[in-house]
Amino acid sequence: MDMGLRIALYSHDAQGLGHARRNLNLARSLIRSNPDSDILLICGTPHVAGLNVPGNIDTLILPQIRKDADGNYKSKARIRSLSDTLSLRGEILTTTLSKFQPDILIVDKHPFGLKGELRPAMDLLRQKGTLMILGVRDILDDPNVAQDEWRKAEGPLAVHDYYTAAWIYGDQSINDPTAAFLLSEQDSSKKIFTGYLNPLELESRSGDSLCLPSGLEALGSYCLCQLGGGQDGVGLAKMFMEAEYGRDRSGVIILGPFMDESSRSFLKAKAKSRSDLYVLDFASPMLPIIAKADCVVSLGGYNSVCEILSLNKRALIIPRTKPRTEQLIRAKKMHAYGLVDYIRPESLSATMLSDWISASTSSISSQQAAASLDFGGFSRIPELVSSMVEKRNRDALVCQR
Repeated sequence: MDMGLRIALYSHDAQGLGHARRNLNLARSLIRSNPDSDILLICGTPHVAGLNVPGNIDTLILPQIRKDADGNYKSKARIRSLSDTLSLRGEILTTTLSKFQPDILIVDKHPFGLKGELRPAMDLLRQKGTLMILGVRDILDDPNVAQDEWRKAEGPLAVHDYYTAAWIYGDQSINDPTAAFLLSEQDSSKKIFTGYLNPLELESRSGDSLCLPSGLEALGSYCLCQLGGGQDGVGLAKMFMEAEYGRDRSGVIILGPFMDESSRSFLKAKAKSRSDLYVLDFASPMLPIIAKADCVVSLGGYNSVCEILSLNKRALIIPRTKPRTEQLIRAKKMHAYGLVDYIRPESLSATMLSDWISASTSSISSQQAAASLDFGGFSRIPELVSSMVEKRNRDALVCQR
C-alpha cells in the first residue's frame, strides 16, 4: 500500500458504542499503517464524538435508530417512523459512498446494513470495483438464533456476491461462529479469523499518553465497575453501590453515555452517601482507568472484555442475557479458559460482590491471557488489506493484457 487508499467503515449502532468503537479502532490501525489513506467512519451514534477520533479520520453520523428492551428496532425521532428513518439513512449512505468511491468498504455485522439499508450503495460500489469486507465479532448470539437472523438478512447471498472476505474478530480456538453463516464450500474460503482486537497493542503504537480523568489521578486503590453504554446497567450499578470494597480501597463507576437522565441522577445522589465511591458519566479512553484498577466488575461486551484481558486484570463479568445471549456465551467461554469469573445478573447479590472484591486470589496470571488468546488483530488486519489490494491490482493488470 505505497499509495493512500480510500477506506469507508460502516456500523449501524442501535445500542451502545461497541460497533462504533470497534470500527474506530480499525480505522486508527489502518491509517497508522498507511498515513496517506483517506478514511471515512460511518456510524449511527453522535456519541462517537466523545471517543477521541483522530483529526485525519472523517465521520458521518446517520439518523439514529434505537433498540428497545425486547430487541426491536425503532426510530430515535418521535415523529418519524422506522421505515422513514431507514429510507433516509439508505439515501445518505448511497449518496455519500457513491461520491467517496472507496477502495475498501468494511461493514460491521449486518451483511447488507441494518434492514438492508446499505444494499443500494453496495450495488453501486460493486460496479466500481470496491473491495468489500464483512467484519463480525467473536460471538453473535445463540448459534440457532444467529443462523436464523443470518438467513433472514440474506447473509449467504451477500458473502457470495459482494464480499471479498469475511473477518471474524476472534480466536477460532475460543469460538467459531461460522456454522451460522451457512456458507457454501466455495465461500468458506473467504472467512478469516483475525484474532482478537487488542486495544493495548493499538495504544502502545500510538505514542499518545493515556491520562486518567480528572478526579482519579490522586485516587489510591480502587475497584472499577463499568457499564458499557449504560442503558441497561442500572441494576449492576445499584448492587455495586451496596457492596464493600475493602479497607483503603474505593469504588469507581463509569455510568456510560446512554444511561437515561433519571437513573443517572438517582445513582449520583445515592453515591453522595459514600466517601469511598466515585461516579463518572463517561470516560474515553478506558484503558488507563482499567490499568490502575485492582479489579474490574463489568458487563460482557466485546470491547470491554478485550480491554480487561489485554491488561490481565482480575475481572468479574456480569453478562447481559437479554435480548441476546452473546455476552453470556462469551463469559462462559472465557471462564472455561480461566480468564475471568462470571455471575449471571439474576444470581448477583451485594454480599457476593463484596466477597469477590475482597478475595485475594486472581482468576488469571499476568501472562495467561496473552498466552491463551490470539490477540493479533490490529497487526494482522493492515496486512490483510494490503494483500487484498495487491491481488486486485494484479488481477486488473491481467485483464488489461
